Amino acid sequence: MQIGSALAAADTWRSMIALHVSLGPQPIADMWLQPGRVDGYDFMPLTSTADISEEAEAMQNCLRNYGPYLAHNRSRLWSIRRCGQRVATLRVAARFDDPLPAIAELNGVRNTVAPREVWWAARQWLHAHDLLRIEMAQRKWGTAPLDHPTWRAIWRPYWLAKRRIPEWLPFAPSRKALDAL
Repeated sequence: MQIGSALAAADTWRSMIALHVSLGPQPIADMWLQPGRVDGYDFMPLTSTADISEEAEAMQNCLRNYGPYLAHNRSRLWSIRRCGQRVATLRVAARFDDPLPAIAELNGVRNTVAPREVWWAARQWLHAHDLLRIEMAQRKWGTAPLDHPTWRAIWRPYWLAKRRIPEWLPFAPSRKALDAL
């Protein structure tokens, strides 16, 4: 394996750990918006680590990095599909001082620019919701709890193999330990 490939694999591994520990095993309960169909495009919520990982793999993008943003209630992720095929990934978020949900990112495979028709469908879908009634109360950055059982499940084999819990990888999850990976 070449160094570039090794670094990319390590980054994907770290992102997956952060995603799983940030979200835990439960799906995101409040996706802010409802699934729907506009002009033949289906808007499907990405509510779990499995959904997000599958979309990231299929679309070859960096969705796995959004765990902390989802946990802090800063973003929601959606898959846009046509005839069952993925065509784009949508990130909805409050932008700058805007208190309403907006399109923050809309990209095709490998983060290419999504076609104009997809942007139009996404705007129609978004604005079909009663945006004033959507609560998007953000958590202060760094205050979303990390999932203890997920942390322990991930690291237990390592701790057992080493026959100890190292100081840099504590039993209880911490943002400091997560960021140091």
